[in-house]
Amino acid sequence: MRKKRGVGDEAMRFLSHRMRTEQEMRQHLSEREYDESEIEGAIRDLKTHHYIDDYEYALAFYRNSYEKLRGGMRAKRELEQKGVDVVVAENALEDYRYEAGIDEVANARRLAIYSVYGSEYINGCDSDFIDVIAKFKDIEGAEYLEERKLASIARKLEARGYASSVICRIVSEVRSWKV
Repeated sequence: MRKKRGVGDEAMRFLSHRMRTEQEMRQHLSEREYDESEIEGAIRDLKTHHYIDDYEYALAFYRNSYEKLRGGMRAKRELEQKGVDVVVAENALEDYRYEAGIDEVANARRLAIYSVYGSEYINGCDSDFIDVIAKFKDIEGAEYLEERKLASIARKLEARGYASSVICRIVSEVRSWKV
């Protein structure tokens, strides 16, 4: 019979791969059949030493999500599924947006430009997206986008977790673009 690790050792081994939420840690230790009192003690120690901190986890999660051009709604929903408290997730989202200067409209616009014009235009188009659009306005035979393409862009933005207000704004902008 194999000797079971101590609860602290098991918790540290589980944390060695990546950050974890409190709920993920509780679930893991519970699956390893540790007593509830052992789990509570380990969680308390991990929190005291800041090895698990749902707020910091949420900030890192938002950073990763925004790097992938995802919207805040999707990231917040995924955090809640991982057991992060709704208030903690919302506070971390607001703090991260403020500290990092996140503009979800600009990110959504980048995705739309990528969907319409391709990857060569996605880099460097945050503030100068008008220049990208202007390149195509005067091309002979350029036409406005079809409704199907507009709907496709809206679905893509929705799947990425953008708010409906952002989606409506981007779709109304995209209507005037020519390809």
